[in-house]
Amino acid sequence: ADGASGVTPNDPGDFDTGPNDLQNFPVLDEANGTTIAGTLNSEPATTYRLEFFSNEACDGSEHGEGQTYLTSTDVTTNADGNASFTATAPVVLDGFITATATDPDGNTSEFSRCLEADAPSGAGTRDLWTLDPDSPATSQAELVADGVQPWWSQERIAFERDGAIWTVAPDGDGAATVTEPPDDSAPSLSGGLLAFQYDNDGQQDVMLWRLAQPVTVTVQDDNPEDVRLDLILECPDGFKYPIAVAITPDQVDGASAEFTANYDPSAGCEGGMLVAVVSDGFHRVPSSQSLSQPATEPKHPVGAISGPLIGSEYLQFQNIPLHGSGRDAEDGDLTGTSLTWILDGRVVGSAGQLDLSPPAGGWSRGIHTLVLRVTDAEGNVTEIVRTFTILADADNDGLSRRDEGAACFSRGDRDPTNAFADYDGDGIPNVDDPEPCTAAATYEATAVFLPDPMRIRAPGTEPPIVPHDDGEETVLVRIRLPYRAITEVRGLSVRLSTIAGIDVSGDARFRNVEWRVRNGVGTALFDGAAMARLFHQHGIRDHRIVVGVTGRSQATGASAWTFSASAGVYVQEVP
Repeated sequence: ADGASGVTPNDPGDFDTGPNDLQNFPVLDEANGTTIAGTLNSEPATTYRLEFFSNEACDGSEHGEGQTYLTSTDVTTNADGNASFTATAPVVLDGFITATATDPDGNTSEFSRCLEADAPSGAGTRDLWTLDPDSPATSQAELVADGVQPWWSQERIAFERDGAIWTVAPDGDGAATVTEPPDDSAPSLSGGLLAFQYDNDGQQDVMLWRLAQPVTVTVQDDNPEDVRLDLILECPDGFKYPIAVAITPDQVDGASAEFTANYDPSAGCEGGMLVAVVSDGFHRVPSSQSLSQPATEPKHPVGAISGPLIGSEYLQFQNIPLHGSGRDAEDGDLTGTSLTWILDGRVVGSAGQLDLSPPAGGWSRGIHTLVLRVTDAEGNVTEIVRTFTILADADNDGLSRRDEGAACFSRGDRDPTNAFADYDGDGIPNVDDPEPCTAAATYEATAVFLPDPMRIRAPGTEPPIVPHDDGEETVLVRIRLPYRAITEVRGLSVRLSTIAGIDVSGDARFRNVEWRVRNGVGTALFDGAAMARLFHQHGIRDHRIVVGVTGRSQATGASAWTFSASAGVYVQEVP
């Protein structure tokens, strides 16, 4: 939709057309913890890529935007065009969640309606509730936990109740204290994560949230300032939960880099193991259980894909050029079999450059995954991943179905036997027609061929036509058109369509070499010598024939017009 019309509502079955095919957007039902759930209604039996985003605030339209990318998933609609989905975000959801849907042709929907995540900002695990009593001046809520841990945090927060200021503050022993001060007291504020909630009993509830536990990792490296760390929770079922990704050192001392990441044990799985994956730009090494691991040997290779570019689109029958490179700290540049290309899980070749030809029937439309696997002499492997999109072009005319968007196309590109179709029947293929759905008006005209007779010489004689007194070897057709047309014929294109029943409409020799208009009559000049050679070729002489003439204005669509006419001429062979 454009800015004037706002967000376009979803339509059942997604049969409407327009920009981006007016792709329906997802409907979000749940955003809780790390789980996003909802539904999509669109074209039946089609796979869509859903992408999810978080935002600090919702757009004024209540749809969007996409401030921070979270994750993606693919869903396939059933025969009714419906699909339910559940996606897992790599972090605890916060703020407002939005989503988009992309069809196999690369058409992306508008943003979904915002859905506020259930978890409050910065929250960890809710561990206790304490009701704020009306009578006591002070109420204390002890932490429900095995011992007092240093990563519990509270916030000194002030709120007004019955004209008095109440504050909540930590007492230093792992407890939250709710205090009613004198009426004239002024609260002080400090950081932390206590939250409040009202309910219908008229009392203020105090909710204490457990924060993430700090985890410190120390790494030894020759260049510690270049080291980055991923903290991953490996669960017993094999699921890997990213706690922190690509964090930089908090402190560097000589060859030592120290990292700190926050970890909430309740947000992952029971019985899991924390693994720190450290990288100095060449490789990634899982740490030991002590979370301290050198990051120097061995060096893994690096690689890059320079083609296809990010976001590339190709048509069904288009070749796909692959360009990649690899390098290893010990081996130098890697070439040949060290570079292996894998398309959608299948090896397609080994080289720095490949040109992939489409299979019979063309590439399957939609998103494809390309992997460049770089292997060094020691067998260390690095993989670079790139995705690209194949757009439907069943008729192989160089126009994707997305681009063939005219209304008369019925979503277009469905007839592989009619490559250069002419839907409005105006003689101009769709690929060249600025208005492919609007045929030109057609006029019947009268025509006179001159000279009559047309005198030609015997085969092998040059010139093959008896020239005019001025030496010209042209013939002309005078054409009288309706008044409306004759006022617009300055740029008319005229050609001979048939000569003695011979189709010459595609022969460039029989297009007009000059066009004149005078007193409502148009005159088209043609190459008489070319006509004489055609007569010699087909043995036409001493015979009266009919010449067909057609013309078209330079305008397009409803403003365009064409004409057709015929004229007789006697072909006379002279010595």
